[in-house]
Amino acid sequence: MIDVAIIGAGLMGRWHLAAAKVAGGRITAIVDQDLNAARLLARSAPEAAIAADIADLPSGLARVAHICVPTDLHAPTAVVAASKRMAAFVEKPIAADAQEAQRLYDAAGDLGALVCPVHQYAFQSGLEQVLARLKDLETLRCIAFDIRSAGADAGRIKPNALIADILPHPLSVLQRLRPDIRLADLRWSAEATTGELLCTTQYNGLMISIRTSANARPPCFQTLVIGDRGSAAVDGFHGYAAFSSGRVARSAKLTAPFREAAAHFGAAAVNLASRALRREFAYPGLAALTRRFYSAVAKGDPAASPITQTTAIDNAAARDQLCVFLQASRGVR
Repeated sequence: MIDVAIIGAGLMGRWHLAAAKVAGGRITAIVDQDLNAARLLARSAPEAAIAADIADLPSGLARVAHICVPTDLHAPTAVVAASKRMAAFVEKPIAADAQEAQRLYDAAGDLGALVCPVHQYAFQSGLEQVLARLKDLETLRCIAFDIRSAGADAGRIKPNALIADILPHPLSVLQRLRPDIRLADLRWSAEATTGELLCTTQYNGLMISIRTSANARPPCFQTLVIGDRGSAAVDGFHGYAAFSSGRVARSAKLTAPFREAAAHFGAAAVNLASRALRREFAYPGLAALTRRFYSAVAKGDPAASPITQTTAIDNAAARDQLCVFLQASRGVR
């Protein structure tokens, strides 16, 4: 087992604690400036030490720190974790921008600590199924994301800031689907207004679009992967994929709605049962990514990290480019 510290006892801290347990972690510390919140979360890990600041933890108490604090504290908290000989598993976005992300990796590297951003959508079982069957689709023609979030409804975050926080997820899925593409080199076009962002680009004939909305409903995270011989639809909220044949015939057109509905129903049912067995009741993909990162930490090998430094910095740089469109819409304060 790997000893784990949960830094931040809010909603994400709670789900990280659950994922850590599923992945084989032993919770040895819970940190939050609100000690009551830390004590409340510690009911799920009664042997964990409680602290108000990560700086108060003794070195060696944990091998991994799950960083679940607000975005502006991600990088500085991760550096403190590294100074205490803890690998940093950092909620997205890993830092405020690509430059800060690079400084974080440089500092952690000097201290011999591993760092990994939490891009769990890219490690869901549904996407793994698509990756395993990608050749069946033959030449990819389109990868389209449709993301709608209600995260700004409570007023705790502005709509465009919410979109900026979401962007690492579709970018990380794109990185797994097409690892040959350097995202920071793509030339994006975009339209943005408050709570809405539509980005498009192309790479060697592959059309890519990311539509993100803080206003449209119902909430969803859909990824559509279209090739010459078929397509795959990934439901990111639930973590499953449904495949559609590329067969061209009049009968295929007539029966397509029924076949697609059956494919979604079957995949969703199997996925629900599988998640129940895995005790994965929310944030599908988080436990799988956590398990992979723990393995890299156990090996002490940065190259074994499920998300390497090169990939993380490329993701952050691409996010910076897309955030420029949001800032131009004057929706970020």
